Amino acid sequence: MTAFRPIVTVVIPARMASSRYPGKPLVEILGIPMVEHVRRRALLAEGVDHVVVATCDESIKSTVEAHGGMAVMTRDTHERCTDRVAEAMLTLPGDVVAIVQGDEPLLVPSAVNRVTQPLVDDPELKCVNLLSPLESDADRGNPDIVKAVCDRQGNVIFLTRASVPHFRELVDVPVYRRTGIMAFRV
Repeated sequence: MTAFRPIVTVVIPARMASSRYPGKPLVEILGIPMVEHVRRRALLAEGVDHVVVATCDESIKSTVEAHGGMAVMTRDTHERCTDRVAEAMLTLPGDVVAIVQGDEPLLVPSAVNRVTQPLVDDPELKCVNLLSPLESDADRGNPDIVKAVCDRQGNVIFLTRASVPHFRELVDVPVYRRTGIMAFRV
């Protein structure tokens, strides 16, 4: 008897209307659009069944398809990438979905496995976020970095762009950077 293995789909949300860097997904790096670098790196992850770009921009969809990839159109009203991915997953196969941000051209493929494998192994687990240590004291106050505050078991209590921790004097406590790579049970 063969054990059930969940279908793992990677969805890469990408849109042209970034508030900090409009047009970023199609910026070329060594002659290849950024979103295509991300897609190709995600394809290298072990145990992944599908890699799809979710976008509200026809220019991104046609670029991905011109490079041999798959893209699905979503509404342009989503405020969060998770909303865009949820809409995309309405038409895609998968039991586990990994979200890889469209601006991660240096994605390490094993990072996808690090967030999907716990969901494959534990059917009760609902969500996994990949975290990394902050690199400097300046990172603690940088609003462009999403910080994760965790309990002692490593469960994320909350995510914030605000400075963490906020004490009258600096205390050495672990605060992590949310990498933008996460997985959910569909």
